[in-house]
Amino acid sequence: MRRLRIVRWASLLAAATGWLASAAEAPVAPGGEAAVVLARVNGEAITRAELEAGLPKGSLFGGIFSRDLDNLRQAKLDRLISAHALAQFLKAKAIEVTPAEIDAQVAQLHRTPPSSGCSCCRYASLEEFMDTLGIDMLELRRGIANDLGTQRYLEARWQKEYPPGAARDALLQTERPRLEKDYIKASHIFLNTFQNKRFEENPEAVRRETRERAESAWRRLQAGEAFATVVADVSEDAMSRPNGGLLGCIPREALGTQFAEALAGLTPGQYGRPVESPWGWHIIRREAMTDADLLGLLRDDLTGRWWDEERQRLMTEAHIERLAEK
Repeated sequence: MRRLRIVRWASLLAAATGWLASAAEAPVAPGGEAAVVLARVNGEAITRAELEAGLPKGSLFGGIFSRDLDNLRQAKLDRLISAHALAQFLKAKAIEVTPAEIDAQVAQLHRTPPSSGCSCCRYASLEEFMDTLGIDMLELRRGIANDLGTQRYLEARWQKEYPPGAARDALLQTERPRLEKDYIKASHIFLNTFQNKRFEENPEAVRRETRERAESAWRRLQAGEAFATVVADVSEDAMSRPNGGLLGCIPREALGTQFAEALAGLTPGQYGRPVESPWGWHIIRREAMTDADLLGLLRDDLTGRWWDEERQRLMTEAHIERLAEK
């Protein structure tokens, strides 16, 4: 499923290595070492100062860690090249994002940091996310502007090609059987076993203890406590917990066969007994999938494909030079 979010970290972190042209050694600019040009995107320079901002100091990565710093630096340069190309594309399309909109997204990321690499976990803080990837505030803000601008561009195309009315209704009628077959809407209370620090040492004990916690949460629901209350108290899914455990519309097999089979036996609004997946124990509630949900899936699928094609064209046509350092 291609899900467009307010901040699409996939686009922020995308590498452009496959599209880069080789070039000669970069000259040292009058501004000194920090002004050395490392790459150009359609003539726009990326300097060493821009690359090094947010990266850890070399002395902290001495010895066996020097390769880690080199990899981090390489990933960031690829990221900056992609970000510059995208910013130029949005500017050419006259798509603007205001500083106030970016401020609002930075504040939101402080409240709910980005995913830390799995579907249920977040970084402990925005600062930890930025430190891990070597992102400074300027790059973060550019990434947010690019993501919001991309979202605007794709939404405008969606509205143009499938405006409310006959065209959109026909698309929904055609795609409804496939969507209802492939997707389902659910919420869950999640107790994590796979990422438990003791799991490798004693997996059976961890699974048993986690199941007991899931059964305790189930008893609270049976006693009349609200699903959202129990989610807030015990669920270990940091991504869905702020939304009452809502996972949204997900592919039926996204969380494994056991999860899918348990969901299939529920009707909208009903939740079942705890069920185990490869990642832990879940108490699953099935949610009603509306026409708005189905249209959202269609929009995300189409705009995701449009953007894959547009971005590949953009990077193919851009003149990108990677300049060797002296």
